[in-house]
Amino acid sequence: MTRQRALILDIMREKCPEHMTADEIFSHARQAMPHIARGTVYRNLKLMELDGEIGHLEMPDGPDRYDANPSPPAVRKLRRPGRPAGGGADPRY
Repeated sequence: MTRQRALILDIMREKCPEHMTADEIFSHARQAMPHIARGTVYRNLKLMELDGEIGHLEMPDGPDRYDANPSPPAVRKLRRPGRPAGGGADPRY
């Protein structure tokens, strides 16, 4: 794992459960690593999403957000004890 990727994950875990935008993550990363490029953050977020390391939340009325937990909110709700798998999802998600 690269230093940049580790930094991005650390930032996301530190801010959890806050769902951050790529620009917010970049801003925090820049404070810790002044020479990190915006493209590096965006590229690593995409790769981490594809690898199943983080969650990507598409927001209809604003910038997409990223979650340190790779399971989408509806799936996390389904995994609560006592809830049947595959049913009863909250329709708001």
